[in-house]
Parts: sequence; C-alpha cells; structure tokens
Amino acid sequence: MSSNKLPKKLSTRVLEALASSIRIEILRLLHEEGPLSYSELMDRLNLDPVKHAGRFAYHLKKIQSANLITLSREGRKYQLTDLGWKVYELTREIEEYALRASMRLLVRTSRTTIEEFDRSRIVDSLVKEAQMPQEMAERIARKAEERLLDLRVKYLTAPLIREFVNAILIEEGMEEYRHKLTRLGLPVYDVKETFRDVSVKSGVIKDVKDRAGEAVLREYVLLDILPRRVADSHLSGYINIRKPGSWILYPDIIVHDIEEILTRYASTLTAASENGKLSLSLARISKFVRDACYEICEEQILEYFNVYLTPYIVGVKDGELDDMLSSFLIDIAGIKPTISLGIEFGIPEFMEGKRVPSKRVRYGDLYDESYRLLKALLRCYEKLMNLNGFRERLPRLIVKLRGSLDEEALLNIHKIISLGGEVTFSNLTRSQGITSSEGVWIKPDQGMTELTLLRRVWIGGVSLNIPRASYESHGRENIFARRLERICRDAVDALMTRHNVISSNISANLLPTIFGGVNPYSNLKGYRCSLNLVGLLESAAMLVGSKSLIEDEVLDYAWKIISYLEEIVKGIEQEVKVRIALSSIADMDASTRLADMDRLYYGKTKEYAQILRPYYTSGSILPLDVEVSTISRIRMEADFHKRVDGALAVIPVEEDEVEDLEALKDLTLEASENYDLRWYSYGLKFTYCGMCRRWFKGFIEACPECKSSRNLTKYVKIGASYIGEHILPQSIRNILAGSGGYSLK
Repeated sequence: MSSNKLPKKLSTRVLEALASSIRIEILRLLHEEGPLSYSELMDRLNLDPVKHAGRFAYHLKKIQSANLITLSREGRKYQLTDLGWKVYELTREIEEYALRASMRLLVRTSRTTIEEFDRSRIVDSLVKEAQMPQEMAERIARKAEERLLDLRVKYLTAPLIREFVNAILIEEGMEEYRHKLTRLGLPVYDVKETFRDVSVKSGVIKDVKDRAGEAVLREYVLLDILPRRVADSHLSGYINIRKPGSWILYPDIIVHDIEEILTRYASTLTAASENGKLSLSLARISKFVRDACYEICEEQILEYFNVYLTPYIVGVKDGELDDMLSSFLIDIAGIKPTISLGIEFGIPEFMEGKRVPSKRVRYGDLYDESYRLLKALLRCYEKLMNLNGFRERLPRLIVKLRGSLDEEALLNIHKIISLGGEVTFSNLTRSQGITSSEGVWIKPDQGMTELTLLRRVWIGGVSLNIPRASYESHGRENIFARRLERICRDAVDALMTRHNVISSNISANLLPTIFGGVNPYSNLKGYRCSLNLVGLLESAAMLVGSKSLIEDEVLDYAWKIISYLEEIVKGIEQEVKVRIALSSIADMDASTRLADMDRLYYGKTKEYAQILRPYYTSGSILPLDVEVSTISRIRMEADFHKRVDGALAVIPVEEDEVEDLEALKDLTLEASENYDLRWYSYGLKFTYCGMCRRWFKGFIEACPECKSSRNLTKYVKIGASYIGEHILPQSIRNILAGSGGYSLK
C-alpha cells in the first residue's frame, strides 16, 4: 500500500462521517459538553434506547472509523479526538461562511451556538414581555432588522439586538414598552467587583451568591413592583428603601411568642422528664427560629425569654442548667437575621396572674426561678464571650428596665457589655411596649398590655431625607412643609406596596413557617411600619443658619420639624388606615447614600457648605464624633426620645471608663431614672488581631500578644452592632478617623 493512499482513505471516511446531520450533532455534543456515555448521548439526542439502538450504533461506528471520536477504557465514555475537534471547528466555520455569503445575519446565542437571525423572535419578545400589540411589534422588528443589516460586525448578540430595539422604542416615544422589556442582571464588571468586595470584607462565597441575587431582585423591585413615582423618589434620594432586593420577600421583624411555640409541641413536652422538658423546649425554640430565619429580613425577638422558660427549670440543677443554656446559645449563634433575647429582672406585673399552660401555677409564683434563669443565662453569656469564636455571633440581649432591678445581675450585664456584648436597654418605667435591639418601638393599643404584641410583625420602615426638603425650600417654611409631605407620601406608598406584595407571598404559601397552615402562627393583621428620620439635625441647622448641630436653636427647630411630620403622618394614617410611627433607626446605608446624593446635587450651595458632613445622622440624634459630655448627650437623646416612637442612643464609652463596672451600672440607672432615656446602648472600641485571633479593648497599632501590626481590624458601634472599619463606608471611616468623641484613632 503506497503512502499517498492512506490520507485519501481517511479524508474519505471523514467526509462520509459528516454526511449525516445526526453524526454532526454527536460531534457538537461532545465538543460542548465533554465526554459522554452511550446512554447519555442517546438521551441528549432524544433517541429511544430500544427502537433506535441499531441506527445509533451505526452512526457511532461511522464516526469512530473516521478517527473523530474515541471510547475511553476506564469511564466507557466517548470523547473527541484531536482530529475530531479540528473537523467540528471546520464545520462551524463552513456554516458561518455560508450564512455570511448569503448576506444573512448571524447571532451568537447564550447557548454558545451560531444561529441565523430571525425577526419573528423580536416580535414574540415584544408581544410576550412588553405586552405590545402584534402589528406594532412587527413594525418595530422590521425597523430593527433594517438597522442591524447596516452593521459591519461578525456576529450579533442578544444584548446588542435588545439595545437596538430599546433605542427604537425610545425614538418612537414608547417608554412604557421599553420599561417592561428591561432585562434584569449584572454586568460582568459588577460580578467581578462583587467577588473582590466580599473578599475584602472577609465574607464567604455564599455572600457572593446572596449579593448577586439581591442585585437582580433590587432591579425587579425598582423597575416593576414599586409605582414609578416611588421608585424615582428612591433613586433620586428623597427616600431610602433599605435592602430593596429583600424588601418584597418578607417583613423585617417578628416578636416571637415562646409560649405559643412550645404549646404547638405540647405532646412531646408532656412525655419528657423534668430535666428533659427544658432541653426539649430549647431545642424546639432553636428549630423554630432556624426555620423562621428564611421568612424574616432583620430580626427575630424571643420576648420574655427568662419568664416563659421558668416553668421548665424546676428541679434542674445549676450545672445542668448552664450546660443546656450554653448549648442553646451555641446552636443559635450566627443565625441571620439577628436573634435577640428579651430578658426581665422579674415577672412583669401584667404577667403575674397569667397561668402557666398545663400547670397549676401562675407566672407570679415563679419569681425566684425566673431570677435564677436570668443569672444562669448571664453566666453562660460571659463564658462564651470569652471564647473568641462566639464573640461576634451570640444573640443580642434586650434588657428591660422596670420594677425592681437586681444590682448583681446589672453588674453581670455590664460585664458582658465590657467584653463587647451587643446589649440594648429598654426603659419601661413609664410605659409598656416591645423594643427591638435596633430601637424599633412597638407599643400596645390603648388599654392593652404588651402580651397583645406577641407574634406581631413590624413590616419595615422607609428613611426620609429631611435635609433634601431644606435644600429645596431655601428657608421658606411653607415650601419646606410641602416638600416633607411629598417625601412622606412616597415613603408610605412604598410601605403599602411592600405590604401588598408580602400578602401575595403569604397567599402563595411562600412563607409557611410563620404564616402558613390552617392556624397560622402569625399574620399581617395589626402590622406596624415606620418612617425613619435621617438628617434631622442637619436639616434644622440649615434652616436656622447654624454651623453647629448642638445649639439650642437647632434642637428647638428639630422638634418643630417633628411636629410638622406628626401632623403629616396623622393625615396619611386616616387615609390608609395603618399605624405609622416616626422613628430614628440607625441606617448606615441611608445616612451615607442620601448625603452623597445631596452633595452631588447641592454641593456648591451655601446651605451645603454650612453643614459639610459626609453622612447624615440616624439612630442617635447626635453623631458619635460630636464632642459633648456624656450627661449632655444623654439629656439631648432623652429629649429626642419623648418625641419619636423608636430610636437607639449609642453612648460612647472610653477604654478606661468601661473597666469601672460599678460606674457604668450607675450611669445606666441615671440615664433611665433621672433622664428617662428610653432606648440606649453603649459604644465601645475594640481591635481584633487576625493573626492570633484575639480581641483587645480600645484601638491599638500593634498586637500585645503576637506583636503584629498587620491584620488588625478596628470595631466601632453603629446602632446595635459592632462593625469592622473594613465594612464601614469610606465617608464614615474618614470622619471617625479624625478627632472627636468616637474616633478611629
């Protein structure tokens, strides 16, 4: 056999192998998906294993004889040979050349195939996605095809075609159709930046996925769910919707009813021993909050924790009690959204006569056991706080200040605070209500007790950019009041939309743990929401022409603004028949985003130059960096709390002050008893060394243990949370890096 005959025979076999469309399809599958087994190939080709077995075997044999595919011995899978790769690439080039030669448009699809342009697909998209009439859609598609034919590009892509269609819709004045046709997604650059940002902020790979999903849902909310006017109000910075991607999925906060949770599992508790009842109770609560964490956005509150569990600790020894509570705290550590435990120093008066389910006692008979449970819980907290792995992950504590306060327990609580525990004080000496760790305040209807608030949800809040109304009014009060009303109405419309969408999710049984079943655990009846004040002092300072935020004239005008808002909200409440609170909840995103947008719009105005702050106040009435005495701060915050329904005053504490637990405890009592400060927390400074994984009080430049100056992260208190400086927005980081009452120095 001569050497020049072998290539001819092989080329003949190759051409024969390509003479069948099914054989080319086999090559395509192996090219795009990699090695596939006999059965996998048949399945991809939609061939019947019995009916088409002979025919399929014939085609495989033809391709194999042409040396285009080979069968691996180990995996028994077919794969392309080098020749097979080259031949298949050649078939694609021939197909593309033929299409170009015929002056037809080619489209590279998301399925990595090259297809001929089909105008009818544009028509179908316009009719289906944009609800455009058929005749109009055909006219737009013809226009798009004419313009695409004029392009000198090798391939078209679906995004490019969509851009041309959108441009034509804008030219034709069909903005509403273009709006409906918008695709949701992230540009490649944004995805890369998400990976980078999560890495810088010490996140995990799940955070990338969550943030990508949040971004897509955010576009969906702003493009299709919110009324256009409300979406524009958010985008232009009149209001701020926190986490718009999660906004339509579920409510922000739920107040749990531990008694109801345990009643639903009463049969298992009845069968348990006395020791086993507490263990089972804690396990049931843990499971319930874990299931519910997928249906709440911000916080789950386990109210009256040491009261409702008191009946189950009778007969349990202290050592066993500590072990069970520690296991429970470890089990729920790190659950997102935040878990908070509401704790009492005794039995609240309105609960004393309440009968314990399945027992012949009332809660008022269990005062000593309630206190014993409180002490055990605080011991466990302190022990776990000294273990670095749990320091940032333990649930928050909401400490109710009412009735007789035990000095020893108070000292234990302040010890936890000194270790970096996230503790919120709720002063209930003059009123009833339930507080979240961030200062959301839910009060009962007149004549009712706090118990009526259990299983209630706080659907959320919307932040108001109060300085924007100041900029646009140019000092004229009548215009300022009208601007405030417009901002409030946009915010309330956003909240009503959120309620409607969440109601639809409940009807579709998408929130089964909390809202599902014949006898749902909770519902949206009597839900609460709020308007969140951002930049109140900055707005007042502009209107009175002051450069200081703490002058009496500024504070007086701030209270006047709240009076305006109260009148506005009262009128809106009568229209929508919903309870709306005015609150000041720390919202770092709103504080920085709204200030940034106002700097962009009004940065050159004299009003802006007068304030010149990179972020607006929220949560506390006074920014943490403003230098005032602790008592002056408490007095101003207390005055503010009398005028709003929810806030959180963060009181900065220096390193030397936190060591004196007695003095810190006395300050807590003075704030509540002498000044009636209602919702507050202490803000300490910590540094975490990533090398030796230890925490240190204050800000340090080198680790005392490993001597490293690298991998040190400074933590400050923003609202109820300790937040690392690497997570803080640059504007807040910059101002805290300077001098002041709470700096990053």
